Amino acid sequence: MQQLFHVVLDELRAGRSLVSVVIHSHKGSTPRTAGARLLVFTDGRTHGTVGGGRYEAEAVNAARALLAADSSFPRPAAVLEYSLHGVTDMDMICGGELALFLQRLDPDEETLALYTHAVEAEDTGRAFCLTTHVSLPTEGKTEVLRRELLRPDASGEAFPLDGETPRLRRETDRLILTEPFPLR
Repeated sequence: MQQLFHVVLDELRAGRSLVSVVIHSHKGSTPRTAGARLLVFTDGRTHGTVGGGRYEAEAVNAARALLAADSSFPRPAAVLEYSLHGVTDMDMICGGELALFLQRLDPDEETLALYTHAVEAEDTGRAFCLTTHVSLPTEGKTEVLRRELLRPDASGEAFPLDGETPRLRRETDRLILTEPFPLR
């Protein structure tokens, strides 16, 4: 995972936007599990995988749409859900279910600072958690409201969330993605 954050930071420092795609939940048999990540770049390149196949191709297309979103919607995000039960529909034989969270990362000061801190924490072996607060979908659009990097307190207490994999939860007025990165 360390390499992924360096790739994100390199793109942001070069002044280029990208989209981060993460599996935040899965059930049953899927090609990848929660925590698998894919980056989609403005020039069409990708880095990583969320399992391949038709649903990954659809995720890449959705990421390209986020990259092309107009400036009236400045920080776009999306949640995609797939059932892999329909082998003929998805051309997949796994038979499980998975959900993806996509967010555009732009080279603004706030995002650069966040990913600089993530790279520093990871390079020095410190656990951390990224949280992304997004609006509930309105007219098919979801917007990033706030991103944070959280670290355990000095006593080393665990983060206030369950498990070591990403999780998307709904609150009254927003969705919150938590992505823990424990010490390895």
